[in-house]
Amino acid sequence: MGVEEMFINSVKNNPTLNNIHFDYVNKNVTFLNERGNTVKGIDIVLVNKNSVPLVEIKHRFRNEDLEKFIQKQYPMFRKYGGGALKEKIYLFIAGLCMRKR
Repeated sequence: MGVEEMFINSVKNNPTLNNIHFDYVNKNVTFLNERGNTVKGIDIVLVNKNSVPLVEIKHRFRNEDLEKFIQKQYPMFRKYGGGALKEKIYLFIAGLCMRKR
């Protein structure tokens, strides 16, 4: 949790990624599926008028984390993200270190 808070506070203090400014910073965003059940969300979702980056935070980033983010969490956001869906969606991983396997 300390790593998540560090990254979240950093983004809140300067809501700019890849030289794009964002108006809203939302942390630990979860979604409801069609049955009303909570499904795993995204650590940080930023929003401006035409784009939304999704940020997954890991203390130790692994290749499996990237696969899960792209194959499960991103499609879930596309399906259940509702009003947060925008023209451009960016995917970011934030981590203190990377473990190769």
